[in-house]
Amino acid sequence: NSSSNSVPRASSADKVLHIDMRQLTAAPLNVDAATLNEYGRSLFTADNLLVCEAGATPDGLHSFLWPVSSRDKLCDHHQHERSFKMLSSSIYDDEHATHTVYDIVSNGLQSAFDTPFSNHSLLHSVRSIQMVIVDRTATKHNREVLYSRVVQIEPDCDDGAIHDAHEWTLQHPHIELIQNTQMFAACLQCGAAGVGVMGVIYAFHFEVNDAYFVRKSVHLIDWRTFKQT
Repeated sequence: NSSSNSVPRASSADKVLHIDMRQLTAAPLNVDAATLNEYGRSLFTADNLLVCEAGATPDGLHSFLWPVSSRDKLCDHHQHERSFKMLSSSIYDDEHATHTVYDIVSNGLQSAFDTPFSNHSLLHSVRSIQMVIVDRTATKHNREVLYSRVVQIEPDCDDGAIHDAHEWTLQHPHIELIQNTQMFAACLQCGAAGVGVMGVIYAFHFEVNDAYFVRKSVHLIDWRTFKQT
């Protein structure tokens, strides 16, 4: 699990939080299975839960999930026929391979495999996010002080949360777990709009899929023929 010790903190001197996404490339991070609820454990047991820093790239993640040398098969014969994994098909192509997952999620990028009628953006594979937010507080001398804190945000308990709130508090007392569907959606939507007013996303929990092969066929036809099909 990502640690608050590795997350950049705000400087009260210049009142600016400096985070270089190019340095946040660790993937995968360890999943803290002890803090997962029943739904989270089901994803973890099926090897369908991936945690990574926001600066990781699909190319780097797929090198772990589905090594290049094994992309001619769907299962790892050395691991009891374990299925190789992949991120959403929305970014499994060369076009977005070197973007950071933060860029892909925050811009709602899709691949050529998607259409306006089939939106498989990586945004919809996010199950939980860890953010650095900056708060303000006043001292007894009425001086404003800025400080940063780390929060973990995900949907409500009955709407897709992957962590057990009690176990999380025991294991990570200094990282607040917020389970609120509206807030979770707002953080992702603000990111997709490029606003960034909710904070800086440090790490993502993604649900990944079993690997599969995709064949893309393109046919050029006129509008009249299309309407008749």
